[in-house]
Amino acid sequence: MQELANAPKTLVAPGVNGRWIYSLAVAERIIAYRKSIERLENADHARLLRVLLGSALVTLSNVVISGKGRRYRSGWQNRTVPPTSVHQMFEAAFLNAIEDIVRFGKRPCNEYTLLRGDSRVALAQAQSADFSIFSPPYPNSFDYTDIYNLELWMLGYLKMPEDNRRLREATLRSHVQIKRSFEATSSSPTLDATMMALNEQRSDMWNNNIPDMVRAYFDDLVAILIQLIELLCRAVQ
Repeated sequence: MQELANAPKTLVAPGVNGRWIYSLAVAERIIAYRKSIERLENADHARLLRVLLGSALVTLSNVVISGKGRRYRSGWQNRTVPPTSVHQMFEAAFLNAIEDIVRFGKRPCNEYTLLRGDSRVALAQAQSADFSIFSPPYPNSFDYTDIYNLELWMLGYLKMPEDNRRLREATLRSHVQIKRSFEATSSSPTLDATMMALNEQRSDMWNNNIPDMVRAYFDDLVAILIQLIELLCRAVQ
């Protein structure tokens, strides 16, 4: 189908070597919903409906996603997902959202400031912070952009392979799945000792860049934590 012409070939049947994530009928129905949402004049409404559609994409697919990555469902070849499931799941997600809006819409404080983007950059736009809750990716062999690959392509955030590569290069340096700079300057006794131990085992690792990636990963975290400390200190001044 034209809207996904540049997407990975395994995304839609017939796929590659008999392996595919969505049947053509289901993919066409998802894209039809997405295009209808894109025609809405109210950007806030469109954003919410796009998220709700995205919440159904993994369930409608032949794969499951976990901390170990993405893999095909057991017996997926015998699993049939009718196109009507797209409507059913979207409707259920919509009704749940309406319930939440009604339930929490009149909470005492409903104002917020949303900063979208790379936390290493976006934190500079914040004024202060009372606390911080976050969950950074673990440094390992898994490219975390794969977790959201289905949503990114099916919802139109990615249109070309180059879009995917730019996204991967912009994420925290937590893996070695893509060739990138691992230049880093952060140092501490614990980190330096860890790096020395890792470098001694470099020749036995499945990828020689792993030690460099680990230091770069902590370099990225340090950049974020330094900004967070400053924001927290402003809140108590």
